[in-house]
Amino acid sequence: MVRPQRPNGPHVLPQEEHTGSYYAATRNDLTTYSELNGEVETDVCIIGGGFTGIATALTLVERGHRVVVLEQNRISWGASGRNGGQLIHGLGGSTRLSKFLNDEQLWALHYRGNDIIRSRVAGYGIDCDLKTGYVEVAIKQRQMVGLEADYEAHQRRGLGDHLRLLDRAEVTALIGTQAYIGGMSNDLNGHLPPLNLCLGEARAAVEQGALLFEQSEVLEIEHGETVRVRTAQGCVVAQKVLIAGNAYHRLERRRLSGLVFPAGSFIIATEPLEDDEIARINPQDLAVCDLNNVLDYFRLSADKRMLFGGRCNYSGREPRSVEA
Repeated sequence: MVRPQRPNGPHVLPQEEHTGSYYAATRNDLTTYSELNGEVETDVCIIGGGFTGIATALTLVERGHRVVVLEQNRISWGASGRNGGQLIHGLGGSTRLSKFLNDEQLWALHYRGNDIIRSRVAGYGIDCDLKTGYVEVAIKQRQMVGLEADYEAHQRRGLGDHLRLLDRAEVTALIGTQAYIGGMSNDLNGHLPPLNLCLGEARAAVEQGALLFEQSEVLEIEHGETVRVRTAQGCVVAQKVLIAGNAYHRLERRRLSGLVFPAGSFIIATEPLEDDEIARINPQDLAVCDLNNVLDYFRLSADKRMLFGGRCNYSGREPRSVEA
């Protein structure tokens, strides 16, 4: 069986091998994994080394399955390592899922991701500066109505003590601006640097027996009694395949074409802020997110920078206001 090469010690990747982001520049795990060479047999082959691929790999090896992960760049190279870093409850597709799950089962899923992340950070000693504290802020009255409904739903399930509805003055005291008419804080949510989380989960997956290969772009998937996943230098023979490449692959076009499109979200990091500045704009170190569809979000980093981001477009093109 082929195993990925592990470095004798951490070393700095060439700039072009990871993104030029703040998260990449401040990552705390410089482990790299070798390119796939030759043939490997496994139970499950996962294509994509972001949150979906790595979290699934860790779950599967915890349950005794053999797993291979193929990443065409570096672990968490895509959106998993470049997002806003909010740890937020919620569930997409509830209407469809309601055909299969009852209301209580659906509700349990709202915080399932939060629980898994906290459990793994603690259980595997992942160093990712995980912090508690989150506030949603409203710009329009109808957004406050939605927050009130969410608050009541939490109250009915005995979670009301973790949430607090805020008026304009209370939001201003929390984040130093009068731009919002109100909001709701939730200490069940939080924030963290996402790249460090994903790198920590990858290391945990390898320690549990998963095989990770970087710089191993999948070129073809051959169907049959067993599936053969081919890269330029090797092949994985698997019982099952999970495609977890998000917008960064062109595989299975007949089935997946038109189902994935790019959504641009951009983040800027300030210089480290002074303590008096932090005291004015975010003294409780909260993650903040507004409720617009094209939303803005911001939080403080571990080194006291303001990370401010927002959705921009669904074209895949960088806006003119963002310099290369």
